Amino acid sequence: MASEALDIQDAVPQLVPCVSCGQMDGVVRVPVAHQEACAEYRLPLVDELRVVPPRQRWAGRVLGAGMASVFGVDLGIHAATTGTGQLGTSVFLVLFCLTSGVLAASWSLGVVGAVRRQRRLARGLPAAEEVWRHGWYCRRCDLVYFQPAYAPAGVDPRTPLTTGEFRRMVFTAGGYEDLA
Repeated sequence: MASEALDIQDAVPQLVPCVSCGQMDGVVRVPVAHQEACAEYRLPLVDELRVVPPRQRWAGRVLGAGMASVFGVDLGIHAATTGTGQLGTSVFLVLFCLTSGVLAASWSLGVVGAVRRQRRLARGLPAAEEVWRHGWYCRRCDLVYFQPAYAPAGVDPRTPLTTGEFRRMVFTAGGYEDLA
């Protein structure tokens, strides 16, 4: 037989309309809705789950450390040239070294925390994207739902979710629900 019948599992699954309004004309996948919203409001297409580029992340810290150092050196030169005496200059140098040390320590702790956060986001990204890609958004109801075969474990596909609930679900799947 040249033409065999398709099994039921080979058929393309029929999409379920919105579980709230029952319509299909305003329903799109969540990634498509995200792209449309960014285009409508002329926002850059930013994925909240992606890691911030290192150049943008450290620019503020480096600028702050540089400004503190310039300010400290300027005060040191001013104290030395105004003739406040040896005692005043040595006290200033001790205070400047302590302040610089505290600034360097806080910057280092910030670096360690940012690296940990970046690794945490990178580990959870595949699981979070999996949930995000399978969501369907209804423009009429402003709700998100899942198709029956693609709902995450423990989620009823007949239950509509608000966008906030969906976001928490995505972040929880990635392991960073405290950031939602």
